[in-house]
Amino acid sequence: MYRIAKTFKFDAAHRLIAPYEGKCSRIHGHSWRVDVVIRSETLNPCGMVADFNDLAPIKAYINQRFDHATVNDTVEQPTCENIARHIYDYARTMFVVESVRVWESATSWAEYGR
Repeated sequence: MYRIAKTFKFDAAHRLIAPYEGKCSRIHGHSWRVDVVIRSETLNPCGMVADFNDLAPIKAYINQRFDHATVNDTVEQPTCENIARHIYDYARTMFVVESVRVWESATSWAEYGR
């Protein structure tokens, strides 16, 4: 199995909603990082899973929906887990996606994949 990954970044605010109770229920921001892993059992005629530039629609989607926005406007309960699932569902319309990992800090991430 071949895999490629592309990392995307965005800055955005969010707040977690009930039943969550804690400091993250107040609006706050992060510098987010998203790692998208694409897989294939074969390579294309150029010897690649895909050209990294072919992942540009994922970058455009992330920028449009999340960058300098309130994530709650796109994902109802914007945990890292739910954001990863949301981006996974979008990316899989174009690629065979192995996983999407969303980082809300340098040390904290969640991943969704099938």
